[in-house]
This record gives sequence, structure tokens and C-alpha cells, in this order.
Amino acid sequence: MSETIAGVTHMPIEEMEAIWRGSYRRARGSLGVQAFGLGVMDLPPNFDRIPRHVHTFDGQEEVYIPLKGSGWIDVGAERVHIDPGVAVRVGPTASRTLISGPDGLQVLIVGGTPGQAYEPFAPLELGAPEPDPSGLPGIRATEGYESTEDYLAVPIEGCGALTGVFEGVTLYPLGRALGVTSFGLNELDVQPHGGNDSAYPRHMHEEDRQQEVYVIARGSGVVEVDDDRIELTEGEMVSIEPDVVRKWHAGDDGVRIIAIGAPAGEPYASNKPTIV
Repeated sequence: MSETIAGVTHMPIEEMEAIWRGSYRRARGSLGVQAFGLGVMDLPPNFDRIPRHVHTFDGQEEVYIPLKGSGWIDVGAERVHIDPGVAVRVGPTASRTLISGPDGLQVLIVGGTPGQAYEPFAPLELGAPEPDPSGLPGIRATEGYESTEDYLAVPIEGCGALTGVFEGVTLYPLGRALGVTSFGLNELDVQPHGGNDSAYPRHMHEEDRQQEVYVIARGSGVVEVDDDRIELTEGEMVSIEPDVVRKWHAGDDGVRIIAIGAPAGEPYASNKPTIV
């Protein structure tokens, strides 16, 4: 069940509005996010009928992060194996499609245009009529198009993990490793620390005005938001507005969190959380 607290929206992926027979979840609209594009592609086993698309029409860069299963992303003439240990950035001029393996494939997709404020894509707005894929501008633009191979795939564990700043917290700077400039992107590994406490700092984004979305990739935890506590487990997301104070606590086996942030209505510049 979705849960809304002032400035906070929490929802399991499986409850988000779906189109195309459940293969795409409108995560951005379901969470009320205005600062970056956000969706979840959920493909059945051995599915290879996703049309190729490019982002030459809006200049958007996209990052693909598998959450479950495995498969491939075809970029230009290259085919790259993907699973939950890999993240892939694809530039606007590269044609791409996803193909699932024998266990299916669930992929988080985040997008934004470098140097510009994010502009919501009307066909994917919450409640909009289900679009015919063949009429979407990114798919139409592939007709007769010679793709570039503007992409970078990185193993998450090889992203130059930052440790020792907060006990029990490891930060993987995915955005920096991938060269993403339109939104902030990190993966956090938070382990239990000091009983019910956590070394992860209590903070907000009042200075940089970032909306943040946290995706639970593995494990479980609790996010404190002002005076409330929300329990989250794998397959759930929570969006938090800039002026809401938040603090993460890991479950018994730790929690792995994908954190995405950018300001709504203005270009992304940098991540400057305010520790409180």
C-alpha cells in the first residue's frame, strides 16, 4: 500500500501505475517527482520485442540499473550483459533496447538533460492514455538513424567505494563513475550500527533544493522522516522533498539503497546535503 506523509511518498513498485501490459511502471508520476525522469521496466523471461529508441529529440541521458533478473542492453551495435551488479549510462545519440534473460528483467531507468531543468514527458504522465510506442518521438527518430555507441557500463562494486566517513556506511558514487551530470546518483550500503541507531547522518536538502528518491535494492531498513518512521524492504521506493529531515536505519541484514536527486525546475548542479 502506498503511504503519504507531508513531503514524503512511499510506494512498492508493484503498486505503481502500469502501462504496456505491466511492462512499464510510471514511477515518477506515482511518487510525485518533478526533478528527473523515473520508470521501471519489468520484462518477462526471454523478451526481445522492446523497440529501439534514442533521445536526440530532447538530449536526455539515461541510466539503467537492473533490480532483478538479468539480460542485455543493446546500444548501437554493442550488446552488454546486465544484472543487479551493473549500471549503464546511455547518451542521447545512442540507439538502445532491452532484452531479458531466462529469469526476466526488472530495470530502474533514470533520465535527465544535462544543463537543463527536467521537463516531464507527457505520454508517461500519471493517468495519461497509454501511448502507442510506434508514435513516440524517440522510437520514430530511429528510422534510418545511424546510432553512436555513447554508453558506459560499470560494475557497481568497482565504482570507487567511499568508506570510513560514517561507520557502517559505504557509498558507491555511481553518477561520478558514469559521468552523469543531469542528476545525482549514488548507491548506499548501510549496515546495522549501535543497536537501533545508525551512523548514517540525519540530513535534508534545503540548500540545494533536491527532491530525492530512494530505491531499496536489497535488504530492509527504516527511514526516519521528521517525526515519522517508514519501514521499507526490497522493491519499494520513497520520494522525499528537500525540506524534510531524513535518516536511514538498516534492518538486521543491512540495506542497499539507490539514491537519486535533483532540484525541480532548475538544472542539477551538485549534491550539498545539510547535516542536522
